[in-house]
Amino acid sequence: MDKPLSKKLINKNGVKVAKELLLSTNPDQRENELRSFFAENGEVVLKPTDDGSSRGLKFIRTDQDLTDALVELRNQTRAYLVETYISGRELTVGVLEKSDGSLIPLPCSEVELDPGRIFDYDAKYLGKGCREITPARITADEARRAQEVALIAHKTFGCKSYSRTDVILQPDSVFFLETNTLPGITKASFYPQQLAAAGIGFEQFLKTVLDLSK
Repeated sequence: MDKPLSKKLINKNGVKVAKELLLSTNPDQRENELRSFFAENGEVVLKPTDDGSSRGLKFIRTDQDLTDALVELRNQTRAYLVETYISGRELTVGVLEKSDGSLIPLPCSEVELDPGRIFDYDAKYLGKGCREITPARITADEARRAQEVALIAHKTFGCKSYSRTDVILQPDSVFFLETNTLPGITKASFYPQQLAAAGIGFEQFLKTVLDLSK
């Protein structure tokens, strides 16, 4: 999914998003843009606009991080997005479409990282330096607010059958990160954990998806 476009669309529907800048593909201009954005905003997140599984995700916190990122960008022709870092608790929320077309939000999962760790590919799929907690250890009201954003995202992007949306939970806000329109359903994935927490069997889930595809 196109990350800049998705953020614009969901922001129009009242959901908070991080400040962002779509970087130029011109190497010199891109370097100047990233330097300026980092100088203005401090800690930032650099990510490809069209990749998933946290591939290519970089947190830029220091001048050395910036230098390393610029060196790597020199060899890249793909489009990149930089956005301000949003602190808070990282949650991911599945949505399931029932056979009658109604939507149900699944229990939230929380990503708990070791200090200094980022939720990159190794953390997400190899379990390095992180713990996945389902259901998340949050209040009912916090879960409701996160689930509301996931439902808005599912509808905004016209998702079919099922989706999963990542958010950052703050005491008085929920920030949208991104939506996976075809989330993984392997043993290493969040979605099966959330189905189990909701008391929905995996065979039942597959049957629902197949029914909706007819």
